[in-house]
Amino acid sequence: MKLTLLRHGTAEGEPPAGRDALRELVDRGRRESRNAGWYYRQRRGVPDLVLHSPYRRTTETARLFCEEGGFAPPVEAEFLASGMWVEQALGGLAPYLGLGRVVIVGHQPDLGMLLGYLVGKADADFEVGKGSLHEMELDRLEEGAGRLIYAMTAPEIASERSRA
Repeated sequence: MKLTLLRHGTAEGEPPAGRDALRELVDRGRRESRNAGWYYRQRRGVPDLVLHSPYRRTTETARLFCEEGGFAPPVEAEFLASGMWVEQALGGLAPYLGLGRVVIVGHQPDLGMLLGYLVGKADADFEVGKGSLHEMELDRLEEGAGRLIYAMTAPEIASERSRA
C-alpha cells in the first residue's frame, strides 16, 4: 500500500467556545487543501480511499482535497482524532492494508509519530506541516516497514501549481 499523510490546512487560532474540534480552516488553509488535491491528482493519481479525523478542520481539508482532485468523498475515521497514538493508527489502518493508495488527513504531532514509527525512526521528531503531503510505501503495518517516497510542504506544492 502507498500511504499518504496529509495534515489539515491552516486553521483558526482560537477554538470557538474553547472547543478545539470546532476550529475551521482559514482562506490559506482552504488553498493548501485544494493545492494538495491538485498535486496528488497530477503526480500520484487517484487514491482508493481518503480517511479523515472527525475534527472540523480535517473534515474540511479532506473534502476540499477530494473536490479539487476529483476523488470520491472522504470517510470519517474516529481513530484519526487529535491525540491519536501509533497503536490506534495501526489498528485503524489494518482493514485497508490491501488497498493500493490510502490518504489519511490528521493532526500533528500524531502524523509525525506515525511517520517516524513506520519508517523506523520512532525517536525522530518528524514535522508534518499544515497542508503538506508525505507518502510512503509499505506492505505491513510494523515499525520500520515503510519507505518514504516523497514529502512536499504546502509552499512547495503551491509553487509547483503556480508553474503548471
